[in-house]
Amino acid sequence: KDQTLCICGEDVPLRKLKQHQATSCTHRLIQCPHHGCDLLVAAYLLRDHELKDCKIYRQTQAFLDGYQVKTTQKACCLACEEEIMLRNLEGHCKLECIYRLVNCPNAALGCNAINIVWNKLREHYINDCHVAKHRAAMLEASKTVNQIVDCDWCNLPVMKRHLTDHKEDECLMRERQCPNWHLGCREWIPVGDFTKHIQTVCCVSINRHELSKQAAVKEKSIPCRECGEVVVMRKMTMHASKQCSARLVPCANAIHGCKAMLKYRDRHIHEHVDLSPHARSILRFTSRQGRIDIQAGEDISPPWCAEFWVYLFSKEDDILHFMAHAIEWHVKYSEVSPRLDKWMAEEKSIKDKIKMLLKRKKGTPEEDIAALQQQALVVEDGIGGCKSIMNEAKARIQSLLSDSEILLRSIKNPTLRDKVKQSLQYQTRQLQPSWSQEDVEVYGSVEKWLEKIKAAAATEKDMENPHAKLIKKRLQLLKAIEDHERSPPKDLRESARFLKQARKELTRLDEKLCTCVDIPLALAVAPIGFHTIASSKTSGIHIVMSSGNAVLGLHSFDKKARFQCEVPREQWTHIAISALDTSVQVCLNGELVDEHKGHFQLPMERIGDVEKSYRGFLQEVRYWTTNRTPDAIKKSMCNTLNPSVQSQLRAYWSFEEGVAIVRSPMWNISWSHYTLSILKQLGDPPTPSYRQRNMCSIVTRRNFLASKHEMRQLASICALGCGAELPRSQLEHHHACDCPQRLVLCPEPGCKCIYKISQTEVHRAECIVRVTRGNLAAEHYRQHEVVECPFGCGLPVVRKDLVHHRRNDCPCRFIMCPNKGCGRSYLQRNAKRHELHDCDAPGLLAKQAMIERARERMTSDGKLRKPEVPSRYVATAEVEIHRLDRLTIRPDTIN
Repeated sequence: KDQTLCICGEDVPLRKLKQHQATSCTHRLIQCPHHGCDLLVAAYLLRDHELKDCKIYRQTQAFLDGYQVKTTQKACCLACEEEIMLRNLEGHCKLECIYRLVNCPNAALGCNAINIVWNKLREHYINDCHVAKHRAAMLEASKTVNQIVDCDWCNLPVMKRHLTDHKEDECLMRERQCPNWHLGCREWIPVGDFTKHIQTVCCVSINRHELSKQAAVKEKSIPCRECGEVVVMRKMTMHASKQCSARLVPCANAIHGCKAMLKYRDRHIHEHVDLSPHARSILRFTSRQGRIDIQAGEDISPPWCAEFWVYLFSKEDDILHFMAHAIEWHVKYSEVSPRLDKWMAEEKSIKDKIKMLLKRKKGTPEEDIAALQQQALVVEDGIGGCKSIMNEAKARIQSLLSDSEILLRSIKNPTLRDKVKQSLQYQTRQLQPSWSQEDVEVYGSVEKWLEKIKAAAATEKDMENPHAKLIKKRLQLLKAIEDHERSPPKDLRESARFLKQARKELTRLDEKLCTCVDIPLALAVAPIGFHTIASSKTSGIHIVMSSGNAVLGLHSFDKKARFQCEVPREQWTHIAISALDTSVQVCLNGELVDEHKGHFQLPMERIGDVEKSYRGFLQEVRYWTTNRTPDAIKKSMCNTLNPSVQSQLRAYWSFEEGVAIVRSPMWNISWSHYTLSILKQLGDPPTPSYRQRNMCSIVTRRNFLASKHEMRQLASICALGCGAELPRSQLEHHHACDCPQRLVLCPEPGCKCIYKISQTEVHRAECIVRVTRGNLAAEHYRQHEVVECPFGCGLPVVRKDLVHHRRNDCPCRFIMCPNKGCGRSYLQRNAKRHELHDCDAPGLLAKQAMIERARERMTSDGKLRKPEVPSRYVATAEVEIHRLDRLTIRPDTIN
């Protein structure tokens, strides 16, 4: 009664239903028992699942089937044809088959044979395997291992079985690396030769010996190559880096930008300026005979270039110097003139004595006559010497006065010229205080002295220079020699003959000139110019020509060139003269100023001249053997040169300390240095000195600023002439703002006059613009002035409107009667009175007549009835008539 039907179709007690469903029901879900397949399948479908769907079951079954085949079937080996179970075939082929391929069993010991048939392996052992052979040999050798044999290396007797150990450990001839291998020796040597190797050829030992020798040497004391101090050699490096006085160290001003490296002992030269206050030297040509005889050979033919830095003295200084020398020569002339008179008197006395002796009898001793003749010769020499001195004095005075006159004439400012004349008078009085006032006036004036010389020369007979022809012929001969050397003929013999004769003739002319000329040849030659800066016998470079201005000039033989350029005075100027075969160029301060055609030579005999030499300061003289362009000149003119680099530099004089020591003879030249006074006069040097070029630029700049500051603190008198003495730092402001002598431009527009500020009132009184403006303003104020009408109307009128007022508005103006036919004039304010009583116009009279007749008709009794006029009009009319009777109009007030 408690049974139920299960889904499998069985009746199952209810209490066992769960157990049935879990264990025995055919429709229960169970998991596939094969590991790897986890599907849930009904119990009655498990077999179908295994056969159809379970992959694991099928694989297991296939494996079992294959195993069954291998365990039950046999196969034949293809190599040895032996029947073997199929499952053992693979193992048979690898391990049991006699025809299998194997490697040599001694492969691990070194035999490289492979793929050997197993049944032929023994043949391989016997015939081919070297390992087997070696083992067999060892086996044979082992039979004699106890024999005594000689070592192949050291020839010592050793038991054979110990030979290998002997060679490896005991043999003295076994090769090993050098004991110094770790130190660098790479040699393999016998052990027994270690000591010999180490002592002889081991590189480490050799280096060690060298180091020991060097160490021994380093203990020696040697002198330092730079400073000469004796130092232990091993300490030389430290000495050179820290102690040597000649070691290179940076400048102390390196932090300020100086990059110089210099010797320690010379640091003070580089870093301190005050060791030499005169940092730059220059040459001062003080006389007209100042010169340096350089004697550098023949004059240079073009192309050439000459450069000079010059500082010319002022014209006033030149004139004063020339006149002072002229006075000196005049004094010498005055001193020699009495001596000449004395010698001439003595000559006359001796001649008289000789004549008297000759007139006597024949018994006169010849010794007395010979003695007198000897005295006559001495007197003649004295007379000749005095005449020579006097002639030279005359020539020099004439030359000095002529040049002074040229310079004085070139001064265009009358005030400055008068100042120079006063300075000449003062100088003459100071040089010759014993002279009278008349002599001072004559010899202190260029014009008066020249007039006196001309007046004295007019009385002389021969004014012509007796040796002018000889000088001209000499110049022509020099010119012919130069032309011949420039283009010599083809015949060498003829050329040599011509040169020999020309030089012989030149020598004869020089001797003749020396015997007949009492004055220097330079004074006898026609003047070309003065301030000669370079000269020779045939050529010269002159700065001041005959015009008096500093105009450059050249001459070679009889050719002259004058350039249109003026060299400024009292300032440094760079002059460069560059010559080609056909032309010469002149550059001032690097700028091309003029060019002249011609062939000129560069004088190489002297700087300056014997006469009429350059006067001023000179610095940086350069002679080149090539033509230089203005750009090249301008680039290098303010720098000093290195002669070792400049191959075309023929001669170079910088005139500075330690560099260009002039070894040539010098006359009338002095050295000057840039002291504060010279700096104040000349300004900064145009080129730096050797010390300035090698000195620290920072210190140089600092010293320059300090010297500038010191100079600016010096008291100086105002250059404009006001007499104020102020520090130079204040002079610029003084000249611009405070000086009463400063020049200002008139502030009036249109007036371009420049006058001194102290003359302001004078200029204001004379200024045309100011005077004209004042007149115009006064006229403007007068024209706009309000005045009373001068015609009697009493009205206030602006002056400029008087004409309009008189013509149009003034009641006292005269007007013509507007009525036709009247023709009378009357005052405008009396127009009504005129119309009533005085007008003679026919129309007005007819009108009045008509009015009268009309009035007569209106009266009943026939009498005319006067119109009644108001009393106020009658009184006003009477007053006006009375005033007009008293009015007097002046004719001058009408206009």
